[in-house]
Amino acid sequence: MAPVLVVLFFAVAGATGQTPPWPGPDDSPETTKRKISERIKYRFEVIAETEDQDDIVKHRLKLIGEYRYMMAKGNGGDYVKAVASYAAAALSTDPNTSAIPSAIKRLREINAAMVVAAMNDISILPVVELAATHKTNPGVRYYGWLGSRALRTGMLKQDKQVADKMFAVIATSAEREKNPAVLSALLQTLQLEPTKPAGISPQRWSYAAERSLRILRKNWRRWYVRVLAGDYEMSLACGEAVLALKNAVARNIGQKSALSIPLQMVMDLAYCAGQGYSNAITQVEALKEARGQSKPTSAELAAQQTVDANAELLLECEKTVNELTKQKNSRIRQALATGEGAAVQLAVITCTKELAKLGYKVEFRQIAPPGASE
Repeated sequence: MAPVLVVLFFAVAGATGQTPPWPGPDDSPETTKRKISERIKYRFEVIAETEDQDDIVKHRLKLIGEYRYMMAKGNGGDYVKAVASYAAAALSTDPNTSAIPSAIKRLREINAAMVVAAMNDISILPVVELAATHKTNPGVRYYGWLGSRALRTGMLKQDKQVADKMFAVIATSAEREKNPAVLSALLQTLQLEPTKPAGISPQRWSYAAERSLRILRKNWRRWYVRVLAGDYEMSLACGEAVLALKNAVARNIGQKSALSIPLQMVMDLAYCAGQGYSNAITQVEALKEARGQSKPTSAELAAQQTVDANAELLLECEKTVNELTKQKNSRIRQALATGEGAAVQLAVITCTKELAKLGYKVEFRQIAPPGASE
């Protein structure tokens, strides 16, 4: 359900200069490490300095391909350590400026971040954090969070200080991030597995679930009012938020007192998605009538995107409620099949009241749009 973050990909052409040689079969371990390090350094230097877009992409692909080759040979860890030593420089920015970098610089940074995100090894963590908190390039942050998601289970297996830092970075970024695509990737980092992975203690797993829920609760209203305002990309991002919420409280299925707050969060979001759906449906119908037999306008296509995003979010909300309460309710799905905004809104209200009848402390709340007094 993640929003699409557009990254330009170009045809691969040859890089300038001479790539340092790959280690030979007779090289000593020290020589092997040195040659690999030299190749990695060279590739990152090309990425960081060239004006040729094709070379940037070529060396990103080569770095990832060589890492996978080394992983297959059982030496991926050494490769990642060398990548970590050079990748940070390719991502670093002047902390005293918020100026938007040039297009070529953004492309360099994004490709470097894509390399970092592909390194599924805990030793790359400091660079992943650098990417996820990048000041000026949302594309870098996007890939930083994808890298963080891949490392999440590994981080939870480390000392508690590592997990503490991870959640602190997520908490700060969740409050600051305005780009829905980046936020979507961040929220995927919070999507804990439904069941505890091996190697993580029950206490650490409970801690992770509690921290995830705390972050979601703190930011939930700020996110859902953007859905209410018709931000279709935010509707897509909130689909990831619902999945994160469901997994954070999955251990409490059957406990009505523990699930009341999460269910209230889901139904508040569903209300906003229902309103957004209804408003967008009305807009689509008006624009269709105005254009007659002409082709759909960009405004109509944008409104339809909002309809589709909110429909998907509403279905995710209903599915989550059903899984948490062990129901098979399809009231919202049936209402969406009618294509009528009023029917969808009524379905959300009815589902909310039904939860209250089942003993959950959930109430229907009419949420005011941004800027209005409640």
